[in-house]
Amino acid sequence: MFRNPCNMIKYVSGIITILVALNSVTFSAITWAPPKPLNSNATSDSGSDSAPSLATDGNGNWLAVWSKEPGVVSLANLWYAKSSDNGKTWSTAGALNTDAAVTLGVDVSPVATWDGVGKWIVVWARGSASPSPIGYQWDLMIAKMDLNGVGWTAPQILNPNGTTLYTMEDGPSVATDGKGNWVVASQWGDINSGNLLTSPEYIAVFRSTNNGDTWTSPILLSNYRLGIYSLVGTNPDVATDRNGNWVISGQLNPEGNVPIGHYQRLLAWHSIDNGATWADPVNISPDALQAAPYHQYPSVAADPNGRFMITWTHSISVSGGDDILFATSPDGGISWSSPAPLSANPNLFTKQRGISKLQTDNHNNWVAMWYSNEVAPGGNPNRLDIIGAYSSDFGTTWTAPLPIDPNVASRTGSSVRIWTQTDGKGLWLASYDTNDSLGGTKGTDNDIVYTTTTIAYKAAIAQDDNFTTNIQAGTAAGPGWYYSENFTVGTTADITSESLRIGVPTRPDTSTYHATAWLSTLSEWLPYAMIGPNNIVRSKNYVYAADQSPSTINCIPNIRLKLQNGSAVASTLEVLATSNDGGEDTRGAELAPSREATSPSLYRVDYDPVDVPYLASNAAPGGFGGVMRAFENYSFYPQMNGNIFLAESTILTYPAIWLSDANALTSEPFRSKNYGPTDLQNFNESDTDFKTLRITGLAPGIIGTTFTTPPLPSITTDTLGVTASSIGFPSDSLAVCELNFLPVSKPSVDWTGSDYASVPRVEENYQYKIRFHVVSSQQSNLQSQMRLRARTNRFLWGQKLEVGGAYPTNNPVNLAIAQQTLPGIGCLNPDTGTLPMGTAGGWYTLILHSPLSKAIRADTAGTISARMPILSAEPGPGDTMIGNTRRMILVGFDLIDTLSQGTNSVLEEGSFTLDAIEVKTYPLVLD
Repeated sequence: MFRNPCNMIKYVSGIITILVALNSVTFSAITWAPPKPLNSNATSDSGSDSAPSLATDGNGNWLAVWSKEPGVVSLANLWYAKSSDNGKTWSTAGALNTDAAVTLGVDVSPVATWDGVGKWIVVWARGSASPSPIGYQWDLMIAKMDLNGVGWTAPQILNPNGTTLYTMEDGPSVATDGKGNWVVASQWGDINSGNLLTSPEYIAVFRSTNNGDTWTSPILLSNYRLGIYSLVGTNPDVATDRNGNWVISGQLNPEGNVPIGHYQRLLAWHSIDNGATWADPVNISPDALQAAPYHQYPSVAADPNGRFMITWTHSISVSGGDDILFATSPDGGISWSSPAPLSANPNLFTKQRGISKLQTDNHNNWVAMWYSNEVAPGGNPNRLDIIGAYSSDFGTTWTAPLPIDPNVASRTGSSVRIWTQTDGKGLWLASYDTNDSLGGTKGTDNDIVYTTTTIAYKAAIAQDDNFTTNIQAGTAAGPGWYYSENFTVGTTADITSESLRIGVPTRPDTSTYHATAWLSTLSEWLPYAMIGPNNIVRSKNYVYAADQSPSTINCIPNIRLKLQNGSAVASTLEVLATSNDGGEDTRGAELAPSREATSPSLYRVDYDPVDVPYLASNAAPGGFGGVMRAFENYSFYPQMNGNIFLAESTILTYPAIWLSDANALTSEPFRSKNYGPTDLQNFNESDTDFKTLRITGLAPGIIGTTFTTPPLPSITTDTLGVTASSIGFPSDSLAVCELNFLPVSKPSVDWTGSDYASVPRVEENYQYKIRFHVVSSQQSNLQSQMRLRARTNRFLWGQKLEVGGAYPTNNPVNLAIAQQTLPGIGCLNPDTGTLPMGTAGGWYTLILHSPLSKAIRADTAGTISARMPILSAEPGPGDTMIGNTRRMILVGFDLIDTLSQGTNSVLEEGSFTLDAIEVKTYPLVLD
């Protein structure tokens, strides 16, 4: 029998114990690959390559830049190499600065960055080759290159006043929020009125709001004073959480005749307006540490949750030993923890440690690296090695620092300047300069080498049900799972082979249906306290089918899998593999549950709850704000029969920030799609795209009779969006407004190849966040049900967010959740967005998984093309083939008035205005 290897639930005397797993990584299991030369001439050149910097677009493309001393004269130039296969291979190294052949300046300290749109940007420092009237000058330079370009723009001075002022600008650090805002922090000195050696030095900020096309004049950060004694700023580093918060950390050095005891400080400035203004600095290095007074070379990193961390070198004296310290800020740089040692054997000050580099993948993994001669396993006190330590809990704990080179014991040379970078999808690259020969594979001059590793991030398991003992609840209030006939009769259910079974008999005609379900009871709900506004819920459901007669695929009952808050709001995956049509059933067979108990199909369902107050006020274990699971048979064709089984159900959580807009894939136009009010129309004037229906005779197990004649609900469009309404519709019938939107704003008969190429389509190992903005002038406690939909492979694979109606049952829990969640006057959805005047509502999030998944066809071997040959062969993202939409992601919206069972359901009259839909693409969150 199949079992998930991560079982984390135990049943003891009928009481369920939930074991919570942190989103952690066992770093001791992480190994870095043996380093390889990155500069292609490492075996033949004689110049010194140093100070590498890495950048990536997150989609397999990487850029490495570094400084190189040619060897003939001691003037450095900049070199670069590119990789388009995630660092497996690199292009031939070449000069980055296009004036390398003519400039006599010294180019050092390059920093590479991806702008999030389509260009690489490099900032560096250039020293003049001849003195100005008062001394030598240093300027910050900038150059750009397109992702697929073959050359760089000519180097330009970044400071708009750089051609008229004599300044010293050195040691740049660069950060961007991916939205056009940039901050460059550097050491800065004005040498117009004095000698370079005696001029005051500051930390300067240069800003750009147009992706580095133009820059402001320098903003000088406030000079920090100790009484009458001032300190000057050097070695700044900058980072942003990409959500408006920025932090710069720098070391402040004594200036002039400062009394003993006043030494280097480490300060942090923060900005909440993209660097236009900066708050007064916070002293990260308190007086308690002044017995060991030198605080140098900070490195700052941030995640999209507004959490910042700084690592730095802490020295007892100029010639003494060093330590690596770190501090954290949970609030965007406003407050900071006390410094704590990160390196092994802290405060011994007998080892050389320095110039750390800190990085995070935005998935709670933090990596710090530095050089050291500490005698770690394989280390050598006469040699500098690159050391790494890792944290998966924001610095609460760190692994023991270890050399990252697996061949460290055989090394003969030293390594110093390190740069780490991650693509945010699990791949990490580290690059550093070294004079080690790598076992004779390169020369013994300084070259650039790189190494890679993978640090996985996964959703955290909260509960894993294997259906082994004490799982079938005798009543809906008992422990375990409870079977509900949903007011229909004829099906059977029990525990069979450690699975939940639903048995479905054949029916005489198409006028009847079965929709029966297993539901997790309150004891198994995931408490809202484990979710909150910062997490998304996922269920993994392992399903198989058996005992169909005849034994054909199109006899397997369709299934629904749900995550829901009571009976009020549900995220529903609907797999309609059987369509009673030969061609469609052949396609549906690729999505249908496996017929093998030992290799069940895996279906994932994700749910981002609308964080209304009721959930938070009932968040404790056993509280009604929790999330329940459902496994449902949905049979409406007569030939559907036999058994379907839920072999295992796991519920997990992962941070909502992983699906933030900042983490969405934007490298290609088809990765996202926005619908405004004018896009939400019936461009074909079709009763297939927009339907209004009246259904009578609906009863449990009875489909009823459908009419398209009045009285009918209404669908109207205007400049504010599209409105579906059942106001005034008679309460003795069911009203349905079904809206299927075209992803291109014109009749489909006029679509061109470029139109088809612009639409998001499903891919293997991806998931999609689809947000609907819905408002209403109706009272939320009078609304009917609304459904937000996304589908692909026509209607065979669909995800729905079903909300309400206002009186889904007589249970006050369901009433409270539904009425706080539904759009309208009284809606308490906190994610309001921009609302038209006089209306209320907000954003509602639906998460669609790709049906292209090998796990669905676990009963078949091979690649996705072998397991799902039909769907995988359909045109994928960016394809210009006209007329094929099978893998397109199509969105829709429904009003249903009313399916509610509450006594006051006759009061429900729906009115919803949909004015925006956003579709964004993400890598599949691992689990």
